[in-house]
Amino acid sequence: MPDFGLLSPIAAMPMAILSVAALVALVGGTLGRRGPAIARISSMVGLALTAAGLASLWADRGSRALLAFTDTLVLDNFGVFASAAFLLGAVFAVLLGDAYLRDHARLAGEYHGLVLLATVGMIAMAMASDLVVAFLGLELLSIPLYILAGLSARDARSNEASLKYLLLGAFGSGFLLFGIALLFGATGTTLLSDMVGDPRLRMALSPANLYFAAGAAMLLVGIGFKAGLVPFHMWVPDVYQGAPTPVSAFMATGPKAAAFVLLFRVFGQAFAGAAEQWTGILWAMAVATMTVANLAALRQTELKRLLAYSSISHAGTILLAVLAAPKDRAGSAQALLFYVVAYALMKAGAFGVVVWLQRQQEGDVSIASLRGLASRQPGMALAMGVLMFSLAGVPPMAGFWAKAWVFSEALQAGFLGLTILAVINSVVAARYYLRVVVAMYMEEAGAADQPTAEPSGCPSAIAAIWLAAALTVLIGLVPGLVFVLGGQAGAMLR
Repeated sequence: MPDFGLLSPIAAMPMAILSVAALVALVGGTLGRRGPAIARISSMVGLALTAAGLASLWADRGSRALLAFTDTLVLDNFGVFASAAFLLGAVFAVLLGDAYLRDHARLAGEYHGLVLLATVGMIAMAMASDLVVAFLGLELLSIPLYILAGLSARDARSNEASLKYLLLGAFGSGFLLFGIALLFGATGTTLLSDMVGDPRLRMALSPANLYFAAGAAMLLVGIGFKAGLVPFHMWVPDVYQGAPTPVSAFMATGPKAAAFVLLFRVFGQAFAGAAEQWTGILWAMAVATMTVANLAALRQTELKRLLAYSSISHAGTILLAVLAAPKDRAGSAQALLFYVVAYALMKAGAFGVVVWLQRQQEGDVSIASLRGLASRQPGMALAMGVLMFSLAGVPPMAGFWAKAWVFSEALQAGFLGLTILAVINSVVAARYYLRVVVAMYMEEAGAADQPTAEPSGCPSAIAAIWLAAALTVLIGLVPGLVFVLGGQAGAMLR
């Protein structure tokens, strides 16, 4: 039975704290010269208080998941862990945003407020036990991102990125909402908890129910768009390149992780009984996503577009954890959570280097502009090298363990062919990651590749880069720090 006396306010606490902090940042950002500082401080305080609230939820829940708000929100360690990963992405967005806001101080309130509101949407998605609540969380995530992508109003490419994201996002949201309607018609409920545990719905989730099949397919289209899965990936390179780089870093970390957490709850948990209907489709999407993205990335010369295709490729790899969930839900959840944490660190750090480089030169950051970076800025080249090796899955970095555990889960679930294809794709991906390292350490900069100015004014970005690189190494050397917590989170999904 739902608990309106105590449990519902506790469930809403993280989202309430962040919402208040977002409003303070939006209003405080308008208060003259002190506005940017107020917005930044309110963001960090809000994120810190939310982290403390999530820690208390973890301690209080024990080994039993609880439902709140008429069973539409679920309090379990899986959602708490995922929400903490979203906060990590938001922290990096705040740190990297300082470099951008030094030249756009008047946008500080909007930037920080929208980042926090998007994070509220992610937490709602992670804790949703109802498809309608999941949809509301997705929209609360998406609308701030549409605005953030076009934050540089005088930049034509930023406007283009915002428009493309808005139009295609609305298209994906329409599919998602129509899919929810069909699923309600097929099952008589939108509660994921009912779809998991109610034996009366087994017939509704059978392959013979065309309403369920169509609804699940449309749901996959809507979530697949947010996750950047092929063939719904077309917006990713253009939006990442046109958006302000701190916004690109934010979109590549938390929102992508939120999409996969929702995908896992829906297909890996609620629809596990109908796995034979969707396994083949996700199998094909995983292979296509990894292959198309890696082949496209090999041809890229601009660093942000390369990182965008890299994000698509990693989405295909994470999909293996969703595919393995019907056979081992707890283990697959553990592997997925470890992957999203490692991925958030790697991507935030890599985009942070792009932010840092953009302080030195105008326009796009090409791979050629990295030539000789090891001799000019050895510390930054080292951090970027660590992040590239981790993205490539080179041991003992965090990226290696993330891929290894996802591949292990896929093998145990019987996906031998898919795992082999994923390993081959990882080898192909190593080619373009190592191209960045070669440019930094083994090539000399020409006259056209020299920076136009010395890097300045971005200590927060430098701190974010080094924090991401250090945590990537630390988690790689001691993976149990995260994996044990992920195991405790996954155990509640048995």
